[in-house]
Amino acid sequence: GALFRRVAASAMRIGSLRPVTVSTTVIVGAALSIALRTSPRRSLLWIPYVAGVAIAITCFRASYDAGDTDAKYRLRWIARGGLAALGLFVAAGLAGLRSGPTGAVGVFILLTLAPGAILLGLGLGVLQRRRSENVAPEGS
Repeated sequence: GALFRRVAASAMRIGSLRPVTVSTTVIVGAALSIALRTSPRRSLLWIPYVAGVAIAITCFRASYDAGDTDAKYRLRWIARGGLAALGLFVAAGLAGLRSGPTGAVGVFILLTLAPGAILLGLGLGVLQRRRSENVAPEGS
């Protein structure tokens, strides 16, 4: 935890977590994953992937701890979407243990739904306000 807090803090100081830099890094990683799909070195891509996920979780937790009530409410929706997607990925893995066409169809359906769960959580987190803010004040 402490290591990734230091890494995230230094990355923010030097500007490595700006949207253009992160997007470029993700695109390069995707291109490398495609280019190395038959190479035994492809498994080395897990190192930056896991480090990136750890930094993202660290920044997510820091935003939650430092945020106000509205920010915490929004971040909880994003976390719920991530947990739902994780559950769908686990279910897809379990469905993959079943042989035959039913297992393959189950894996396909569950893996197709997982990104939707993340996007739903992200959309609700960004677009939805707390219920207490949606209620008009009395007498208006």
